[in-house]
Amino acid sequence: APQEATVQTITPTGDSHEVTFEWTASRLGRQRLIIRAEPHPDEIRDDNNQKELLVNVVDDVARVLLIDGEARWEFRFIDNALTRDERVDVDQVVFSQPFLGIRNEPFFSSRLEVPDGENPLERSVLADSDLVIVGDAGPEALDQAAWSLLESFVSDAGGTLVMVAGKRDLPNKYRFEAFKNLIPVDELVPLEFTDDQGRRSPTRRGFGIALSPEGQREPMLQFHLDPTENRRVWDTLPGHTWGLVGVPRPGSTVLARPSFRGRPTRIPDPKQQALFVHHYHGLGQVQWLGIDSTWRWRHRTGDTYHHRFWGQLARWAAHNKAVSGNASVRLGVETAEVTAGEAVAVTVRWRPDVLERIGDLSAQAEFHPAPSKGETAAGSPLAIARLTAVDGRPLLWRGQATGLPPGDYQLRLSVSDPGIDTAGVTADVFVHPPTSGELNNLAGDHLHLAELAVASGGQLVTLEQLDSLAELLVGTRSHRELTEDMLIWNHWTVLLGFFVLMTAEWVVRKVHGLP
Repeated sequence: APQEATVQTITPTGDSHEVTFEWTASRLGRQRLIIRAEPHPDEIRDDNNQKELLVNVVDDVARVLLIDGEARWEFRFIDNALTRDERVDVDQVVFSQPFLGIRNEPFFSSRLEVPDGENPLERSVLADSDLVIVGDAGPEALDQAAWSLLESFVSDAGGTLVMVAGKRDLPNKYRFEAFKNLIPVDELVPLEFTDDQGRRSPTRRGFGIALSPEGQREPMLQFHLDPTENRRVWDTLPGHTWGLVGVPRPGSTVLARPSFRGRPTRIPDPKQQALFVHHYHGLGQVQWLGIDSTWRWRHRTGDTYHHRFWGQLARWAAHNKAVSGNASVRLGVETAEVTAGEAVAVTVRWRPDVLERIGDLSAQAEFHPAPSKGETAAGSPLAIARLTAVDGRPLLWRGQATGLPPGDYQLRLSVSDPGIDTAGVTADVFVHPPTSGELNNLAGDHLHLAELAVASGGQLVTLEQLDSLAELLVGTRSHRELTEDMLIWNHWTVLLGFFVLMTAEWVVRKVHGLP
């Protein structure tokens, strides 16, 4: 049954006005929300005054595996943040632990077991994990077999891997092929503040974090519902004195760059500004964090932002792993919500034994209208996405469908061999109505302009902030040299010298009584 509507009355103060709604879900599952604006009496058209949204409400516990070489500061605070979260179940692996003589065994597990034989992932501790966080652990602890297992966890099981930069081992000491496939950034260089700028007050120390437009839209990076307030929070977080920045790999997305807060940049190559980077790998995803000091965010705020960041990241990872599948195949979509006219990208990951057993296999993804709760989609599909193997990766098949009208759909996998069980292998997709041309925003893109200003060591000043421009320019100097050619008899000093000589000659003559 429809819930009672939440109503807000606003008085716009400009060409656009942003409104934030807080909604409390009363049940679990996929729920449709409608945002509607009452038409103005003078409005020409009112067919674009509402928009539908699809929200999937879950009550799952995110399972996290936290791995580090030793219990450094970052590990301790991440572990505390996740352990205190009632919706997170966390396990720890710390390879080097001090022996205190209190217990006969280490407090945390000190080894990541990599099972031998077939299907090691299903028999490992990673099988039930949604998120694996790897800190500054070296290759002597995480060997090639361990990284192959982590790659399988990401690409085959749809898991999320977070790499937290370390000063000693990660990523500098790794040369494994699986590691290179997973890390979403190349050409890493250190960004370090050991001078006076690294010893200033927390909010002025080192470098801050500037979210990219893509990062602004990521739920795990949102500290406030209002985008302007969210940017303000990130701008005021304590700075960092060390980090690793680099060039994003093709297909990856930069979520954040270092912010020098009005000071000259310390990055020699403008391309090497990727601090938080994300990319998809198979059915899973990898997140690179180029800092090892998110614990600094607790300064004067306690758990507010540090715990929220890691809690949101854990739930974001658990949501991504909610990919349908069975013992033979896993099915997923790149995004569960698109706008009419956009393509829906479908990914299928096969178990190796399936393709070995069936040589000539064909598969397609079928789009059906979403059935009612407890029912199964039936009838002819409204659209079909043909699936083909990706070059160089025979177990990964992809396809896409376009032209779906607005609505709620259930995606089902259909294969040519009846011996493969695809019952229950489904995914949900929601297609939004196309955006009206009336809603196109022709105003200046402040997010991109601010990003450009920060990248060049400057600051964005809007029209409303012009009164502060003089203060920002205080202390700046400009030196210019001009060279101009001039005939000597056209210069004023020549004229002055001529009159001086004439006057001296007249005085000499008068002194000697000459006419």
